[in-house]
Amino acid sequence: MAAVEIRNGVVYIEGEPLYLVSAEYPYFRDEGENWSDRLEKLKSCGVKLISCYLPWRHHDILVDGERRYDFSGSTMDNRNVLRFLQLCHEKGLLVIAKPGPFIHGETNYGGLPDFVCPVNNAEIEAMLDHRGNPVTWSGSEPAEDGRAAKPWPLPAPLDASFLREVERWLGRVQADVIARFAYPQGPVILIQLANEGMYSNAQRPPWEYDYSDSSLEYFRQCLKDDYQTLRRYNRLHGTAHSTWEQIDPARQWREPDTVRDLVAYMDWSAYQWKYMKEIYRLYRSFLGSELPCLVNINPPLADPYGVDAWLSRVNPDEWADVHYGFTNWIGPATDDPSVLLRYLLLAKRSRGPNLEENWGFTEPYGQQYRFATVCYTQTLLVIAGGATGYTIYTGAATSSWDESLDGFHSTPYPSHAPIDEAGRITAKARIMSFLNSFFGHYGCEFLETQPRRSLAWVVYLPFAYVGAWASGSMADRPRPGGHVAGGFAVPKCGTAFSHLQGTLLSLGVDYGVENLEAASLAALVRYPFLILRGGFFMDRESQEKLCRYIDAGGKLIVIEELPGLDGEFEGCTELRDRAHEIVVVPEETFLGDGFGHVLLDLGLERPIETEGCAGAWLYDHPARDVQYLFVLAREQRRLSRISWQSATGAATLEMRVVGGSGAVVRIEDGKLSAALLMGTNDCSDTSVAPFCRLADSVISAVAPCDLLVIQEGDDYHVAVANIRGKEVVVTLPDGQVAAFSAGPGALPHS
Repeated sequence: MAAVEIRNGVVYIEGEPLYLVSAEYPYFRDEGENWSDRLEKLKSCGVKLISCYLPWRHHDILVDGERRYDFSGSTMDNRNVLRFLQLCHEKGLLVIAKPGPFIHGETNYGGLPDFVCPVNNAEIEAMLDHRGNPVTWSGSEPAEDGRAAKPWPLPAPLDASFLREVERWLGRVQADVIARFAYPQGPVILIQLANEGMYSNAQRPPWEYDYSDSSLEYFRQCLKDDYQTLRRYNRLHGTAHSTWEQIDPARQWREPDTVRDLVAYMDWSAYQWKYMKEIYRLYRSFLGSELPCLVNINPPLADPYGVDAWLSRVNPDEWADVHYGFTNWIGPATDDPSVLLRYLLLAKRSRGPNLEENWGFTEPYGQQYRFATVCYTQTLLVIAGGATGYTIYTGAATSSWDESLDGFHSTPYPSHAPIDEAGRITAKARIMSFLNSFFGHYGCEFLETQPRRSLAWVVYLPFAYVGAWASGSMADRPRPGGHVAGGFAVPKCGTAFSHLQGTLLSLGVDYGVENLEAASLAALVRYPFLILRGGFFMDRESQEKLCRYIDAGGKLIVIEELPGLDGEFEGCTELRDRAHEIVVVPEETFLGDGFGHVLLDLGLERPIETEGCAGAWLYDHPARDVQYLFVLAREQRRLSRISWQSATGAATLEMRVVGGSGAVVRIEDGKLSAALLMGTNDCSDTSVAPFCRLADSVISAVAPCDLLVIQEGDDYHVAVANIRGKEVVVTLPDGQVAAFSAGPGALPHS
């Protein structure tokens, strides 16, 4: 057994699970003399891990005209990452190291050094979009207005010259930094590669990259591997190529004349995840570390093609030795239902931690991130969705860096961090500490629990491959439409999934997301219901898998159409032959307001019944009578009611928390044992006295405040913050009461 490993998205250290309660701290933006103080304050707020980028451009520098690596601070104090990691180790803080090579992090050129830019290095080719234009990022020179950065072309990730530079960088980081501080002799337990795909672009549509020569060479190699012979390729595409080099990828959507015209689009979309897999494989090999590596994927875009494009590129089922993690950065989930649904997809596509949760960036992500309630509620949402940890981004603000690192952002970075640039612990930090305390105490147990999910959305990736193009919004599309090929409707799954998410949320029904091609039959039969957006084709193996699911007693619901062809567009009616055992729902019915009632009429059970809340999620422990219940509150101040069937019978929990916020409670043996209840909303400037009751156990306060209750053996640890009034009296599950006076901080009581 490795000292550190990741299994099913959960980090294990020496065989014990670890719930990641972490915070980002950009040491390279702060004075080295502040490091110890900020780390100590983050630790006092319940942070157990520190996440930090290692910016390539910050540590690989020119000194007297020669390139030199500085990890010890010989040229600038905040380059002394060795001392920073030693401080983390001395304070008992574990570390997630993030060496890029591209990091974003609001740094010049995304943290890449200037010498890898194709503008400055003619040996490195640029990444290209479908029109042959360079894909750009903000460089390190000012644009004409003098305020923003001039856009620079990004290096083609598979370019040989660029890869040599990346290999050199990652090799030196491993040898000089990570190997010296790798667990167990040091604090580094995980390594994050790249950033949100490669260049923060995992969410982008397939026509945006990468059409460079090095990418096209690898694309054609992938075609050879997939099709084996050029004859088979020509037969399936209706082409007459004499060499692989003659094949050019799809570049823009045109109305297909035959179904075979769709294959070229699917080839390029499927190549997107193969391309990312190869980049991750190379970076992993360049590091040569035995520590687990993961990536941080950003959410789908809101565009009509958004989910399909994202599914095409993000395929963690196929990544080798690289694990799934995710970020946010698409705005406040409290304001936009689409954002909420896309965050939940992130958490459900594959199990893993939330590696970047916005706790302080207002520009360009929204002024709402000034407020603790918005940050807290968004974090709670993805935990409820299944995240195996979270990172507060960033935990402490900074205000000291030079223009070679970042010449275009004002101080502090970020604007509203829980610990401000002067090292003061803010009101936001107290709410962060409540969240950290709850999951620091119960997180490992929560990892053992299982969500109540009676239904899964089944993703058939070839539908997403073509759906991304057919739903696209490219300016040079000849006309809108794009829905018919030789009389067949072009399948798409993204928009249908988004609609289903909203329906299930309104019903209080949690759900899973399964990749049909990769999922085992055992994984599918866990769900009494599967829903699939149908299409006119599907490979025989996938059709047969769904037939075996039906044989095992599962109920399959197909939207619109059962396939009549296989993956090569030859006749295959495995599912059509079982049509009498499948519920086929017309698209207009599915998209209508009554589809939720259709599901209930079909026998879908609601694991929980909700009233007066915006969403609720229930998790059960498999071996003990322990549940975790997450609740998002509506704007109304009335009680929310959540009912479910427990091991001992029907249970109903009544709760009041402030609108636009949320709560999590722990239930043991049918009684409340712990809770995190928000009674104040600093964004809307509203408040309520928090209240929670299950049977005869109560956790409540008589005045508005934020309330944390954690069971410690036979006693309780209680903390309150943001008391609205002179004092607050808290009632505990065993009937005891605790009194608190109004004050600036969270006051502990046992």
